[in-house]
Amino acid sequence: MRKLLFVAIILFSSANYVLAFPGFFKIYKKHPKRNPEFNNCGTCHVYKGGGGERNEFGEEFARQGFAITEELIKKFPDRFVK
Repeated sequence: MRKLLFVAIILFSSANYVLAFPGFFKIYKKHPKRNPEFNNCGTCHVYKGGGGERNEFGEEFARQGFAITEELIKKFPDRFVK
């Protein structure tokens, strides 16, 4: 029983990592105007390790079809350089 509980805790604690999609961060990272100070999954997520709840930028990035649009750049000037 203890072994099962231990396995359940490990699986639950790693769930945020499993649900993260680093491919979306790669889209942001390749953009020529991206701000290099934003250099982890916390760019789009509340938890900087990724997965779980998205922050305001992450929600808007999803609404834009996971594309860097001029609208996104204007709405979040801290995430981009001029």
